[in-house]
Amino acid sequence: RLYSAELRARALAAQGRDDEALEVVVAAIAAAPEGGARDAAAMVATLVDFPAAAVRGAGEVLRRWPDHAPSLWFRASALTQLDRAEEARADLEAGLSPSAGEPFEPDLLEALAGDLATRGDHERSARLASRALELDEGRIYAAELRTRALVAQGSLDAAEATILAAAGAATTS
Repeated sequence: RLYSAELRARALAAQGRDDEALEVVVAAIAAAPEGGARDAAAMVATLVDFPAAAVRGAGEVLRRWPDHAPSLWFRASALTQLDRAEEARADLEAGLSPSAGEPFEPDLLEALAGDLATRGDHERSARLASRALELDEGRIYAAELRTRALVAQGSLDAAEATILAAAGAATTS
């Protein structure tokens, strides 16, 4: 049922019928079984090219599953596209809470580290990028963010070690 709703929503969105696509997504989310947060989040991903609708769709998922990390990430991404940075940052930070689980944690960590780096908060950016690398050493963007933050803090030896570790992870994967 969700798959057919996803196809219908994509077709409607491609025709510029965003409101109808959103209605299909919201109805599918409402009909999802209690354990269906993952499938419901996939429905929101259908709207990735339509950020206003994606925000509303993710909101529907989060009404049923308030701490669902992938839905927080999807909504943060859409909010960023709509230049609503403070709201996006709040969703990214909420996605990192212990109750949100860890399915998308490295993605959330990288996104928040990138946001902090653009605002000049190098200490927190390095800490979050380091956590992403602990979870998945092959994350090149996290390594880049950590390296930039360490250079900005004057920790050149640590920055070099990050580069070497990232290069090593890239060659072994």
